[in-house]
Amino acid sequence: MKVVVFLIALIGCACALQPKLEYEYRYEGRLATSIPALRPQVSATGIKATLKLQMLSKDQGIAKLSDVEVGSMHGQETCRDLREATPLRYATPTTPMLLKQLEEPFEVNFAYQQGHVMTVSSKSNEFVVNVQKSVIEALRIEPLIGSLSGSQRDPILREQLREQLGSKKAFSLEEETLFGRCESQYTVSRVPEHLEVQERQQIENYLIEDEQLGDRSGPRRSSSIPSIKNEIWRVVRAIDFDKCTDRVILQHSGVSNLTKAGYAQSETTQSRSSVGTFYLRGSPDAFRLDRSVIDGALIVNPFGVKENRVQSITNQTMVLVKAISIQSPMKIASQKKIVKTWRYEVASPHSPPSGSPKPWVNYYSKGSEYTPVPLTSSVLGIFPTPKDLTKMKNDVLVLLKAIVEEVESIEMPVFSQKSPMDGSRATFNLYEVSQLLSSLPVEEIESIFSQISRKSDPISEKKEMLFIDACAASGAVAPMKVLLSKIRSGKISRERTASIFMTLTNNLYSPVIIPELLKYAEEMDVEQYPFLSSAVLINTAAMSSRLCLNLKSYNYSIPHPIFGSRNCNNKQIIESFLPSLEQKLQKVSKTWEKAIVLEAISTLATPHALPLLRKYVVSQSEPEQLRRIAIYGLNRVKMTPHVRQEVFNTLMRLVGDLRENPDLRQASFATLLTWNPDAAWWQRMAELTWTEPIQPFAAFITFTVQTVAKSNDPFMKRQADLAAFVLPLLKPFAPSTKYSYNSMFSQYDPISKMRVESQFAYFKNLESIVPTEIYAALKASYGGFGLKMFETALSQEGLGSIVQDLLPLLSREQEGDILLPRDPRERSKRETILDVMGPSTRSKPSPYLNIMSRSFDSISAFIPLNKESIAKLAGPEMRTVISKLVQGTKMNLTKYFNPVEVKYVIPTEIGVPVMCSVSSPTINLGEAEVKLSMSGMTPTIESLLKAPKVQLLFKSNYRLMSKVQVSLKALMPLQNLIVESGIQNYREFNLPFYGNLTYHNEGKLGQMKNLTLNVSPYMQQFPLFFAQNLPYTASRKLFVSRPGVPTVIKPIHLAMNKESLVKKTIPISSQQSGMKTEIMYESDIESPYTLGHFADYLRQPELFMKLLVSPTARAWRTAFLVYPAQSSAKNISMSTAFYSTLTDSSPLSGSPLPEQIPDFNPMDAPEQRMEKMRSLKVAARSLSAQVMFNSSSSFRKFELLTVWSTPKTPSTPEQPKKYSAYFMVLRKSSASPEQSSLYSVIRFQTPAIRKFVDLLTVLQSQKMKEQLSAKVFVGPSARRSELISHLEAKSEVSEQRVPIIEKELQKTCNADQVDPVVKFQVPAIYDDVKIDLTYVKSKVPRYLLNATYSVEKLLEGLVYPHAVYNKMDVQNREDTISIRGKRPVSSYFFKFNVEKPKENIIISEISIPNLVTQIVPYSGLDVSSSLSHKSQLGETWDVDGECTITETTVKSYDGIKFPFKIDDCESVVATDMYHKDYYVSVKKRTNSQHGIEATLYIKAKDLTIVQTQTSIKINGKSIEIAVDNSYGIRDSEGYRYVVIYRTEDDYIVNYKWRFTVRVNQQVFINPSTNMVGLLRGLCGDFDSFITYDRTGPNDCLYSDNTLFAWAWTMKEGPKCDSKKYNKFNSMVKDFQGTCPTRPHKYMRMTESDVQLETEQNQRQQFCNAQVYPIKVVGTDTCVSKSSMNHCIHSCSELSEHTTTRDSKCYKEGNVPLIVRNYTDVGYMFTPAPGQADYSKKLDFVEENGCHLG
Repeated sequence: MKVVVFLIALIGCACALQPKLEYEYRYEGRLATSIPALRPQVSATGIKATLKLQMLSKDQGIAKLSDVEVGSMHGQETCRDLREATPLRYATPTTPMLLKQLEEPFEVNFAYQQGHVMTVSSKSNEFVVNVQKSVIEALRIEPLIGSLSGSQRDPILREQLREQLGSKKAFSLEEETLFGRCESQYTVSRVPEHLEVQERQQIENYLIEDEQLGDRSGPRRSSSIPSIKNEIWRVVRAIDFDKCTDRVILQHSGVSNLTKAGYAQSETTQSRSSVGTFYLRGSPDAFRLDRSVIDGALIVNPFGVKENRVQSITNQTMVLVKAISIQSPMKIASQKKIVKTWRYEVASPHSPPSGSPKPWVNYYSKGSEYTPVPLTSSVLGIFPTPKDLTKMKNDVLVLLKAIVEEVESIEMPVFSQKSPMDGSRATFNLYEVSQLLSSLPVEEIESIFSQISRKSDPISEKKEMLFIDACAASGAVAPMKVLLSKIRSGKISRERTASIFMTLTNNLYSPVIIPELLKYAEEMDVEQYPFLSSAVLINTAAMSSRLCLNLKSYNYSIPHPIFGSRNCNNKQIIESFLPSLEQKLQKVSKTWEKAIVLEAISTLATPHALPLLRKYVVSQSEPEQLRRIAIYGLNRVKMTPHVRQEVFNTLMRLVGDLRENPDLRQASFATLLTWNPDAAWWQRMAELTWTEPIQPFAAFITFTVQTVAKSNDPFMKRQADLAAFVLPLLKPFAPSTKYSYNSMFSQYDPISKMRVESQFAYFKNLESIVPTEIYAALKASYGGFGLKMFETALSQEGLGSIVQDLLPLLSREQEGDILLPRDPRERSKRETILDVMGPSTRSKPSPYLNIMSRSFDSISAFIPLNKESIAKLAGPEMRTVISKLVQGTKMNLTKYFNPVEVKYVIPTEIGVPVMCSVSSPTINLGEAEVKLSMSGMTPTIESLLKAPKVQLLFKSNYRLMSKVQVSLKALMPLQNLIVESGIQNYREFNLPFYGNLTYHNEGKLGQMKNLTLNVSPYMQQFPLFFAQNLPYTASRKLFVSRPGVPTVIKPIHLAMNKESLVKKTIPISSQQSGMKTEIMYESDIESPYTLGHFADYLRQPELFMKLLVSPTARAWRTAFLVYPAQSSAKNISMSTAFYSTLTDSSPLSGSPLPEQIPDFNPMDAPEQRMEKMRSLKVAARSLSAQVMFNSSSSFRKFELLTVWSTPKTPSTPEQPKKYSAYFMVLRKSSASPEQSSLYSVIRFQTPAIRKFVDLLTVLQSQKMKEQLSAKVFVGPSARRSELISHLEAKSEVSEQRVPIIEKELQKTCNADQVDPVVKFQVPAIYDDVKIDLTYVKSKVPRYLLNATYSVEKLLEGLVYPHAVYNKMDVQNREDTISIRGKRPVSSYFFKFNVEKPKENIIISEISIPNLVTQIVPYSGLDVSSSLSHKSQLGETWDVDGECTITETTVKSYDGIKFPFKIDDCESVVATDMYHKDYYVSVKKRTNSQHGIEATLYIKAKDLTIVQTQTSIKINGKSIEIAVDNSYGIRDSEGYRYVVIYRTEDDYIVNYKWRFTVRVNQQVFINPSTNMVGLLRGLCGDFDSFITYDRTGPNDCLYSDNTLFAWAWTMKEGPKCDSKKYNKFNSMVKDFQGTCPTRPHKYMRMTESDVQLETEQNQRQQFCNAQVYPIKVVGTDTCVSKSSMNHCIHSCSELSEHTTTRDSKCYKEGNVPLIVRNYTDVGYMFTPAPGQADYSKKLDFVEENGCHLG
């Protein structure tokens, strides 16, 4: 029956809000901002008024607000619960005009959801109308509107509502609200009887008259008014902000998007709620509102701290006072306007856009396209008057003056309880300037620019720079219009222009200026101004993508709706900018120029660029750096989902093409990962690891899958699960860094939602040891505002040749060097040899290094480094710069920027807008007076590199000031008030110094290099570093000028029940330095940082950004203060020095350092230090760091010195590799000449393992151990020092683990048959540790003893709670500490037993930190089940890299050994892979039955050096060199490019930066590391792989050793046998006609070569050769008439079978020459020639299924 009553009632037979009745309500709305988790301190505002509503009809009425008062409160509440009403002090509004508008009557149409909803006075602005709407909002709930008989609601929706309400008393529906069209969730229930009396009493406390109430016990009632039941109903409404089809939100932002629920990048940063409770009188057929309470909240996360949130709480109450007949009808103003939406309205001066304009934006179609649209004005509908604009302009000038004055002076921070803890205001003031500029029109900004630039003094120049930066950081149209005009007129430099565009990327919010920016970008001359063009094009593309294209829902910003028709759109970019970029791409000719333009096209992130990008991806004729850029342009982040399949088809084409460069295949694979591939793709890639012939690429796939499978990032969970499932399907690879490693992993911190991702991948067989590609990114979260703090990609090609060009510049002309005359006779002969080698099929790459970096999501910098771009940088302009530096000049790198700018406004329940802002204003004050001295040399870059001494004198005024701020502001124009709460985090770094930076490059061959920095503070006192965190509440004026108007800031810096701050002053002892310094700290907590934070950092390095800001929201400040005026030391000198006795012309002795340390003294002159290094009589290096504090009468000097020797790799694995080093802490002072220093001798030995067979040998010999020995001495000098400590440590593989490792090696080694040589030291896991430390406590210096106590306490904290301590009856050896560690085979944790003299400690479950195991591993063969493939800084690069030629064998650089018989004809063992510019050849020694002779020929220098063990001839002239002396050869420019060194046993010839040749009974060739992959010849290609070591001329791959040797043999030499040479040369030429060729990186393929083949066919083509087998039958020789399959070198057959073939047979004496030549080989590549003596069927063995591995 009740259901029927509800259904009938909702038809509307009766009404609650009766026509001709007047309802009067008492209304109050409050808004408070605070950080309640810290302290109940609020900054609040509110409105109090009387609402009269006269119902004209059943659904229409006239309302009026009267007795309006506004309130405020700023201070501490007595109650912590902000849900309680904040007590406000009310007063009459201070803005009479707004008050008059607010109290004007207005008409309300309750029945309409949209359309004609209200009629208001034409003078009412948006703020007034929004407040009126917020008051009426409480009367628009569905139970009230539904009881209106005239309701125009959709009948279908109405029917659904009846059903829900009638059956459940709870329902949801989408309705128009102040916040947008959102879903509201309702519950309706009758108040229980036991509570109804209490509620009725509360209502009737306010109810004065009621003519509508049914019973007569209440106030007076008129009989003409229909009665309602005296029942109390309770309605609760909650708005679901996640289900709004159009949320009202205004946003100025470059790094966030809050407009698309579910996709918003910063949706986790804030929580929005609105819940109302309504008490209705009557029954479901006729309700009226008696009382309502609506609570709303906006909660924002500051930074990474989520427990202390910034909150804005609203509380709106309405209570019925009267319900009486209309006595005096109200009328609305004659000049009126219609309001068409219940949503919060904002104002725009522009015209509406075509299509669907926002219904909540009022477009006034006024002003020009450059009319400013400040956010505050749009939200309130209150635009500045001309008088206001003039005032704002003056404010800018006043603020700029104050800013410059502040940055010019460094003030000491004041630490006191009353201090507001505000820090520097310069950053905040510049932020204010940028906000003011967003409100000013073009002419006012022009006026400011003219006033500032009128003067040319330093102050005005600084103002101008900061003003330009503030204009860019404003992101507004008018400032950018002015900047563009100044840029075009040349008043802004190119460097500053580039920085402007990088600033705009994250700050521009006005799309109006985009067309002009596009036009300027299109005018860029890439060739003339590469670096400017790069900044402009790429950042303009980023802005266009963000503001105009917006193709993906998670783009971080949207076109601001208030710009209306001025919004840029897709059409502008797709039809204008993109075609212009494509034209520019066609116009430019150089690869690096194309790279800039292509990077801009890629940054546009539009699928319309897909055809162009795909063209570059698949075209093998395009340079690889362009193809790589295009591949990464297909990243999922840059494309829309509908092109997914097209991208997959494009990139999989590269992944599957074996002839493609592995680099590009690798890039394609990494890009495909971003598209979240399905399970079938992962399975396909796992299978590819087994069938892929290019081992590095297969290894790359394996390691990538393994790292993705380990990811704990929730965004990668699905992919991590898929990768984990295919782990068993992967081919295992030996853990060696010779392969392509990929550490593409994502470390995720669930607390701060911080993400670190990196990709480190490279191929060792390419151009140089520099990785081909490095990618790293850090994604941080500032309280949920997810930002990619930085993203860097480095790619290179051909850097080896750049190194060869640049390194000789560091060599200097030396005494004794000679410049040899040219010898034209030798030239002709040697060039003949070069010609015989055949033309190179390779084109030498154009070297480049591209650095692409992005910070804060979008700020982009693309730096193309190559010879041409560097030449432009180092051209006439650079020479001018260097000349100015020599003369003395001022440098100014001052820059203001605001990389994080998020600002959005949302409406509140009381109609007052709340603005949330996140900003990071930063000032980099890089000022210095500098002068350069270059020892009188010509001011050029070349002379700068060659000068023996370069000195830079400067006066530095460097300051870095940065503030990160999150705030919530409520704008109350009725009171001209802003109430605010938030958190500011400030950092400041100061360097006020005179300085002298000196670089010495002296000594023979530059063996002494020294860099010294002397600094002298020129201020009497200053803070070196200052930082603070300040939670606060504030109140300030809204419409009054910023300068001179105090802002009331109240720090939240006292915890509950605490009345004083923690204040500490920690003086730092000046005994050692002579500098008076101290640390000051002030807070309401002991310390914001603990050792626990840094321990967490060691475990999770991605947390460093969180720690960089603040681990807590509480208030704290700290400073490191320096007092030069009160210090005895007035000058600080810091230097680093490098010394080496290892020259490029001396042999490696490999001897350890002697036990006795020379008397190194921190006062040693460079020559003295070098002599002491030479006295060691071993090849050693040293690195020192010195710091000296001195004054005119005293000094204190300290030095950290490390000396180490480089051991040679032992010949057998049983012999350990032995390292030795000295480590010293040297001290000297004028007050104590005999001051004690610390000396230590360290020796370390480890197995030298280069092959897996070595590892097995060492394991089985039980010598898999590492041993460390260290002795520590203290004394005034090394010779007068005493032993105070001796450390012996040993770690070894346990007996239990040895068989496990052997089993793992058997599994992994099978995957490396093709290339078993491991060029890096790969020790096993050591799980038995023994450490014994003995010491003489009485001799340990006090400072060292105290340091050990501190370290002990730190370690105790780190191992807590895993340690157990026992001191009962412990009597261990005195002055001895013993540690025994053991790790169970099945565990990753160690257990340690520590014995101290009076204490035993057991430490269990200790895992070695990431810093050790992943970055600097102390040991390391992780078996395949737990393999870690991150880049390891601690790995020893133990490259043998030596080619050895004997009279019978050759061992290549990469370890392959094959038979080779030395001949009288010259054989080329090493030459350039490209143009054959030089070579080394060997032959039998002339006029000797035994011995080898080597010849080095350098074409460009016409230089020939013939070398034997006992003689040297240079261009035919014998040279005598004394033992242990060197002989240098330099060219006409003075560069020493060859050095010859004489030892007791032989000669060593060093061709600098290329290789060293040594001849005794053998020939040894050692290439320089920069020659990786650049060589050819009998010694191989030096690429760390043996796969292609047998590459001959014309890139032919040889499987026959003899044929390979003769391919590199030349018809040169006095005794060269022409007949023999011709025989084998004929075989070589015959083979070259059909030989398989080496797939290589720089091969230029023809169109026919580009045709795609299946992977199987390509593998067969590479491994299979068709040959004609030869068999000797008795004395006859037979050759098969048909060809058979044969597996070439490095390929293996899966099977073989016997086949019978018809054969040509020749009798002895009739065998053709070519057949005779190939008889020893066993096959030939062409059919047997001529007529045979007879035919015969013979059985041959044919090989099947050839494959790599």
